[in-house]
Amino acid sequence: IDKMTQGDNTRRFLTSMTSRPGEYMEFKGIYYLPRGYIFELDGVSFMSYGGAFSIDRKYGVKHQDWFPQEVINMDHIINMSDRHVDVLLSHDVPTGYNFGYNEFDTTSIISKEARDCLYLLVQKTTTYISLGGHHHITAKYNVRHDKGHTICYIINHDGFGPQSYVVLDTENVKKYAAQTKE
Repeated sequence: IDKMTQGDNTRRFLTSMTSRPGEYMEFKGIYYLPRGYIFELDGVSFMSYGGAFSIDRKYGVKHQDWFPQEVINMDHIINMSDRHVDVLLSHDVPTGYNFGYNEFDTTSIISKEARDCLYLLVQKTTTYISLGGHHHITAKYNVRHDKGHTICYIINHDGFGPQSYVVLDTENVKKYAAQTKE
């Protein structure tokens, strides 16, 4: 893995990524979808919104192992467009699932703030489906908000087996969207 993540191509890509914030980029098989990037596949709209609090930051070096910009920013969410998107692709997930974390732990407080931001985002954009990970579990839950509800999927992290990915049939997303609008 280290050889895959530390090559010249990766360094060049990361350098160009930081010099062009907010732009979709492809560089030799690496794809970068910035926060708030909206695109369409087969008539279904998607928004990418990465970011999460690094719970292991106390063991790493700032700007090397973790970056302050990783944390989702409420001001950014508030200033975003209310444009509807069918599917949200994010690293973390919206508030609404009980992870059983110690709610008074500093890490848990900051992590919940990020999930609160994603909750506001799915409400603002009336998103039908949210796909995220970060918590290393597999779960499905509904988030209710004043504009309706969002079905949220937490995808496991190990890279193997059916809980590590989601196959999203765009025809089913379109059918669900039509039913929800009725």
